[in-house]
Amino acid sequence: MAAITHLYEDDKTNPYRDASKFVATVKLLGAPKIVEEGNGLDDLGVILYTMQVPKNLPLRRLRSAIAHTFSSHGCGHSYDCCGCAVNNARTHDLRVIRRGQVIFPVSIGRNY
Repeated sequence: MAAITHLYEDDKTNPYRDASKFVATVKLLGAPKIVEEGNGLDDLGVILYTMQVPKNLPLRRLRSAIAHTFSSHGCGHSYDCCGCAVNNARTHDLRVIRRGQVIFPVSIGRNY
């Protein structure tokens, strides 16, 4: 199973809040793997993604785009402790497993 997705990053030149600009089209290889079980309350665990990326995409820009695309940017609730899931792409743990292929974990928790 492979899924195609697009990576985006913050567009600092756009005056609109939360504006994004396209970085690359990538392929998710297989289903994400659960690598850490959560406690079922505020910690929902860690999943690991494997992704095929353009070989000429600089690692710094790839990390920025993965963080922007796979991390939550807040829910629409006007109050805290709503229980919505919060994703955090741990790009500092991103590893290149072969040229054009990377793995990275995403931590998932709840806003409590």
